[in-house]
Amino acid sequence: MRKYIKLLTPIMMIIILVLFVSCQKKASEEVGPGKITGNIYQNEFFGMSITFPKNWVILDKAQMDSVMKMGEGQSQEKYSDLQKKDMENRSVYMLFLFRHSLLYPVQFNSNFLSLAERVKTFNTIKTGGDYLKIIIDPISAMPENTVSPISTTLINGVEFYTAKTLNKTMEMSISQKMFCIVKKGYAIFFALSYVDENEGIELEKIMNSIKFNI
Repeated sequence: MRKYIKLLTPIMMIIILVLFVSCQKKASEEVGPGKITGNIYQNEFFGMSITFPKNWVILDKAQMDSVMKMGEGQSQEKYSDLQKKDMENRSVYMLFLFRHSLLYPVQFNSNFLSLAERVKTFNTIKTGGDYLKIIIDPISAMPENTVSPISTTLINGVEFYTAKTLNKTMEMSISQKMFCIVKKGYAIFFALSYVDENEGIELEKIMNSIKFNI
């Protein structure tokens, strides 16, 4: 499994902002993990639902934590204990889907990631575009990456900011589409990662299923 997790690490580590906030309720307590009924994810705090294919693999909390710890260990960035605690308090992973099981022998395991990060205390983050800029700036600095300009798109009547990256390695080219919206003081972030265009289409269908009760 470690081979496949390593390919996801750079994005997973960059999406966590290294910013400090005063002590307050944990994001996981305020937002909650949401619930999954069949192939539908729902988060009551945001009034959000996501529909995904029944044959995709859903990671539970323990698996999510394991994947993120592996990613953290492989990251070149070193965080202090205080920074790590702050990240845990501010962020919550809501839905993490893989096309195959984590042990499936595939070149790259396409995946869908959704997280929420509390940003209401940061004056520089007012829109999903502001959040995406913080993510893609360091990605753009890596010579193996190509990053598209940030734009907007409508999904079921809701405007999301979006950008696309392409990471070219000796083995493969990994595409990642990112979407973000700021709601209730949180940046709600989605990342669709794939190498196979057909699986990219499947991921787009998951993204296009997102609805907010607004």
